[in-house]
Amino acid sequence: MLNEINLSKFLSRYCNLTGKNLSKINHEAVKFLFSYLKRATFEEIRENPMLVATGEVLLVNDGKKVIPYYVPDIEYEELDEPQEVSMQRVDNTPKVDYGRHDYTKMSIYELKCLLKRKFNSYANQRNARIELESRGVVLSKKYNRCEEKRKIEREKNERY
Repeated sequence: MLNEINLSKFLSRYCNLTGKNLSKINHEAVKFLFSYLKRATFEEIRENPMLVATGEVLLVNDGKKVIPYYVPDIEYEELDEPQEVSMQRVDNTPKVDYGRHDYTKMSIYELKCLLKRKFNSYANQRNARIELESRGVVLSKKYNRCEEKRKIEREKNERY
């Protein structure tokens, strides 16, 4: 089997990068961020296996895929200090609404939307519930199991 190199090790050696987040980069990010890195194909390697043997092409593994890359030329005069890779996550979590609303002017639909716990504070939920109850909107239907059981038992007894 041919030898592989991790993508993080490849980037640290040939692109002078460091950092904790270097191990989180995948091939798609490298293609976007480092467009100057040239990729080879497996057909080229099959036709000319000396590319891998001489070290002109490296097989780079990101943990999911193995892709061959041409080894870039390193100019030692340009390499001063390693650059640190940092990744920022985009926070897609919904924000909780703590604002004050005029509940008397809101529609019933808007008030029911305020009851969702994921998007609104407890105070907004409570005030929306109070306003809906004052308008006469039923929020939860009561279900009395005891009466339902008695009705079912009466119907069974009447049949037999």
